[in-house]
Amino acid sequence: MDQPSTPTSPTASSGDLRIPHRDPAAVKLATSVKRRVTSLPRSPGEVRDRAVRAVDKRILDVPSRRDAVISGTVALSRVPGAGAVAAGTAAWMGDRLTRRKAPTAAYRLYAGVGPRVAGTPGLPLRVRKAVADLNAGVRPDDTDELVRLSVEAADRAYEARRHDAAAAHLQAAFDLLFHRYFHFEGLASPYAKDPVGYLAPLRESSAFRALTTPSDRVRTPAAPDPSRPHRLLVTTVSNFNFAKGIIDEWSQRDDVEVRTLDLRTVPKGPWEATPERLVANRLRQADGIPFEVPAEVREDFDWADTVFTEWGHRAMVWTSMLPDLQARTVSRIHSYEAFTQFPHMTDWSGIDDLVFVAEHIRNLTQVGVPAVDRGPRLHVVPNRNVLDDYTRPKRGSWERTMALVGWAQMVKDPLWALDVLDILRRHDDRWELRLFGAEFAPDEQLTTVARDYRDRVTARIAELGPAVRKMGYSKDVGHALRRVGVILSSSVREGTHEAVIQGAASGALPVVRNWPFVAAYGGPRTMFPDIWVVETPQQAADRIIAHTDDVSLADSARESAAWTREHYDWPVIEPRLEQLLLRPEGTPTA
Repeated sequence: MDQPSTPTSPTASSGDLRIPHRDPAAVKLATSVKRRVTSLPRSPGEVRDRAVRAVDKRILDVPSRRDAVISGTVALSRVPGAGAVAAGTAAWMGDRLTRRKAPTAAYRLYAGVGPRVAGTPGLPLRVRKAVADLNAGVRPDDTDELVRLSVEAADRAYEARRHDAAAAHLQAAFDLLFHRYFHFEGLASPYAKDPVGYLAPLRESSAFRALTTPSDRVRTPAAPDPSRPHRLLVTTVSNFNFAKGIIDEWSQRDDVEVRTLDLRTVPKGPWEATPERLVANRLRQADGIPFEVPAEVREDFDWADTVFTEWGHRAMVWTSMLPDLQARTVSRIHSYEAFTQFPHMTDWSGIDDLVFVAEHIRNLTQVGVPAVDRGPRLHVVPNRNVLDDYTRPKRGSWERTMALVGWAQMVKDPLWALDVLDILRRHDDRWELRLFGAEFAPDEQLTTVARDYRDRVTARIAELGPAVRKMGYSKDVGHALRRVGVILSSSVREGTHEAVIQGAASGALPVVRNWPFVAAYGGPRTMFPDIWVVETPQQAADRIIAHTDDVSLADSARESAAWTREHYDWPVIEPRLEQLLLRPEGTPTA
């Protein structure tokens, strides 16, 4: 029997519906329909996103329409019974305006609606206005009241087990108490002065107690498989700077397999490592509701033998909540994190080992966060510094040259360094100061206080003329330090101050201010010989003069360099960190 034939060209009998001669009008219509169909939103979320973009483009980005909507919302807040609606509208629009880089318009909303809406509905707007004032360098008179009201609102919500609402109010209190205005934009910190007293408004809060009490769950990390390389996951939120050298070096080893995860890249959802969502999930955890994350994110953590959380910040809190984690968890705190909310809200039962880069930061944390003593083993291991590159011959007039690295920040207090230079030049006018690093941030990124400070620094530099040289950013710090005889640390707060370690290793005489923020906790004296540390610009100048007039600067600096390499060179530090991260059977480093 003959087999049925297979059509090879379009014919009527083949059933092929292709049109040999297409009608242009029909094609155009079909294309238009297809475009419209494929452009339809595919989910409620996409509908919402498109609506938001339309509001942004057609209203908020058009000044006249934006002003009209703001005025209408403020007017609505005056209508009896409409306050809650006005407050909700103002909060949403304020978020959008901030995203659209229109903070002044957002401020008008907060200031116009917040005070007119009584009770809890208006509270978030009052807090946002206060945060904006702090951003501008102005402390609102009602800051303490707003903290108290926010904490009370958080407690009411938490007692009703409305975790998201409680988190929003508690985060509002944190946004005020831990604002950079108080701890990073000045020359003193109320938290550093009295950690216990500063957080007194939170101590009686039921929500804060739930947030900060360790779960006391028992964790028994699984033993690594000795037949394969040790699996190390390094995770953080955005900043791998201090871990990059370790990651790069250990990735080349045969006995270690390294992965990295930036928690900013996790899929969007209630598990994201944003401050408010972290608070909400910690409150849920306190009530026995496990922290759940997507399987594709969880996979990296379940793969690891050790999870190393870089920075004691959002990633540390996030990792501490993961249930049933078989890996050992190690977190590292540098300096600034100690002045944030995150060490307070970490579930220390979920962290096996906590590394501080300096003893004085550990001391401060233990005073301010007593729960830290209920969970992890505590260690002090300095940062990675490969110091061979800094051992180079000196050049030029290095004997009368000081350096300050990363100078254009209030925390570095360059005015203090300029005071030292003034005193030295009265003794010997050959002295100069080299400033390494970028200029101060643009005006829009500085508070009023920071701008005023910058202007004072600028004026002083102008007065000193060629005695101060701005060197800009240097890719080769070791080369730049060849012309430096004295390395200064004029900071009000530091963790380890890598520039001092590198400068001392280069053969520059180290002169270290007793960092005021952390002096009460040991400060630089926990890191360096006491003779390096001074209290005032006059003492700094006296130390420098003593070593340049009476003794050879080269001999003194050579002693400092040798001490620095013995205590901070990477071959000295690496075995301690390796023992902690890769050899968990070893004795922890005290």
